[in-house]
Amino acid sequence: MNFSIYASLPPLNNPPGQREQQKLPQQAQNAQSIMEQSIMQTKAQQNQVQQTGIQPASAAQTGAEQVSELQNQMPNDMMGLMTMMMQMFMVLIMAILTGQKQNNQAQPAQGAQSAHSAQPAAQGHSGESKKAESTPGAKETDSVRPVSTTGNTEGLKTEGLEKATAKDGGRVIKVGKNGEFNNLKDAVKAAKDGDTIALEPGTTYSDQPIVVNKDITIMGDGGMAKITGSKNISNGKAHIVANGNVTLKNLDMSGAKVADKNGAAVRVEPGANLNVDNCRIHDNELCGIMGGGKGSNIKITNSEFFGNSRSVRWTHGVYFTDGTEKVEIAGCHFHDLHNTGAGGQTAHNIKSRAKNTIIENNVIEAGKTGSSSYAIDLPNGGNAIIRNNSIEESARSENPAMISFGAEGNKYGNSQLLVKGNKLINNGKNTIGVSNHLGNDSVTLINNDVIGKALKKLIS
Repeated sequence: MNFSIYASLPPLNNPPGQREQQKLPQQAQNAQSIMEQSIMQTKAQQNQVQQTGIQPASAAQTGAEQVSELQNQMPNDMMGLMTMMMQMFMVLIMAILTGQKQNNQAQPAQGAQSAHSAQPAAQGHSGESKKAESTPGAKETDSVRPVSTTGNTEGLKTEGLEKATAKDGGRVIKVGKNGEFNNLKDAVKAAKDGDTIALEPGTTYSDQPIVVNKDITIMGDGGMAKITGSKNISNGKAHIVANGNVTLKNLDMSGAKVADKNGAAVRVEPGANLNVDNCRIHDNELCGIMGGGKGSNIKITNSEFFGNSRSVRWTHGVYFTDGTEKVEIAGCHFHDLHNTGAGGQTAHNIKSRAKNTIIENNVIEAGKTGSSSYAIDLPNGGNAIIRNNSIEESARSENPAMISFGAEGNKYGNSQLLVKGNKLINNGKNTIGVSNHLGNDSVTLINNDVIGKALKKLIS
């Protein structure tokens, strides 16, 4: 813009004296300098907004300040001229802002990508992977995050394990050769709420089934302790029946069996709460852990499950019943589960009928000999999150679906499933990622990697 218009203006009404006429060209130069500086400041402010996100004073405010400065340097009879210049200045500012806005719309931030951006329609050969496209439906909101995510998920450890310490005023009751008791049943009988029963590491506690009606912890004391059996369990349920607030840690549990072929390492009674950490649970008759019910909360972390399929009935790595309030499984490894018995009864690594289920940061795979059906079965729906897991469909799998949701109905109403950030490893045939029985709006898939063979469908 050329501001030399000031120098060629005709005389004003009531012309100023010679001294003021001589000042006019200088005032025009001052006006041009001030407005050029204002334009430069405006551009600098635009750059500052892009780089820092901090919004400076608006263009209108900046223009008003410049005009005020210009007014102070000019006589009053130039106010009409100033009004015109103000209008010209604002037109220039709006042109700059409009151009910047158009540039921003035409050039999105580098690296930005929509969560729902389209992905390649087909996969390559075995071993290649692609990012599964996000699908509409339930959103990742509080409605599909019913409980907080689990904490530490480091996987099973066998060395450098935590030693038993007294908690909340409770005692540590040591069991073993140098302990207060030499068998588990007597220690549980003597324990009170808040006590910790510390089992001597490397020791095997065989055929000592217990029913725990107290709020206690049972743990290997700085190492793994074994709980096993060779006979039918006398309580007809499990090595450990949890009927209080029970924590199990640093335990290797195997060999559970009962007369009706329904044995488990751990059974959770309705209303009881169970916390399992750093346990290896394997080669039990029907399930590794089963039960729950109205009011029960179950949390399993950093543990390993395999071979829990010795019955001729339906077997699972873990199984939780109707009405269970909350199930959290994190940092665990499930593998080598088999369909067994007459007709090959179905076996799922994780089966939960709970109201709320969170399954995250786990490895769920066939292993060397596994032939499980679903990796995860949520037959009653509920609010569920399956996040950041590695899930394999084996060539030996009985069912082509990796995950099943709501196959037996929408028991809790308004069921929502979020499947996010998982690695779906397909070695099967005609594999489906998620078999959804509750309608399109009940499942959301976000950023899942498909590895290996192409899926027949990501969701059905």
